[in-house]
Amino acid sequence: MKKSYKIFLTIISVLLLPGLITGCKKLDYNGDENNYNVYIYGKWDNDISVLKNEDIIIQVPIYDFNHKIDDDTSISIQNFDDGEIYNIELNNKQEFPEFTSYTLQFNMLFNTTGRFKLDDIEAVITTASDTYSANLGNYSVTVYDENSVSDDIEIVGGISLVEAINEDNTYSLSYTVKNNSNNDILLEKINLNSSDKLSIDFDSVNLCPNEERDIDFTLTLDKSVSNSIIKPSIIGKSNGKTIETLGTSILVVDPVSIEKLYELINTN
Repeated sequence: MKKSYKIFLTIISVLLLPGLITGCKKLDYNGDENNYNVYIYGKWDNDISVLKNEDIIIQVPIYDFNHKIDDDTSISIQNFDDGEIYNIELNNKQEFPEFTSYTLQFNMLFNTTGRFKLDDIEAVITTASDTYSANLGNYSVTVYDENSVSDDIEIVGGISLVEAINEDNTYSLSYTVKNNSNNDILLEKINLNSSDKLSIDFDSVNLCPNEERDIDFTLTLDKSVSNSIIKPSIIGKSNGKTIETLGTSILVVDPVSIEKLYELINTN
């Protein structure tokens, strides 16, 4: 049976500041008509650990400034050859004075194990008059066989969303972890796939048999990273053997004001 997890939770409401809806000045939209009638917000650096044949639900914000998107609009996801893309849809329509926003959602599934670096996945939106496309960022993905992941360590809670970017791009995060075994487990590392833009600092923690507790760790993002989803693996040792499980997803997002959205459009 396929498993699913949502990478983004109603992402439009996260990426748009509440002040955007009321009380903001009208956007003076002067973008190139052929390029920026529809803006696809694809600025993501993601680091994900997932099981083979486990659904990843991806959501991407779309901004339509001139009512180009309608019922006849077609959407495709291109340049993904390592599994399946399906259930492509445009939903969560919200109308603002300056534009109409949507969520582009699709399922991504890897059918082979291994490590994958993906940096050329594109969303393509074709309306009656134009075609719009955008790169969807960088994905560093490790796909595990289900038999290689231990059930002795279970994630039962923790932080799932960080909605602000601070000056040093460093965030205090936590998981609630349970030891399901009858042995001590030393949690040694919370592991990301790539260390060039994202890194985690974590001090080892010992879990007694059947113990449940919060574990804290620090995520640091490169200054170039605006938004990121991480889903790390957790590595431990039990009875002298190394065991590994997968964490739950955590979204770090920089909310977009109307001024910042205008800046993004005019610099891309």
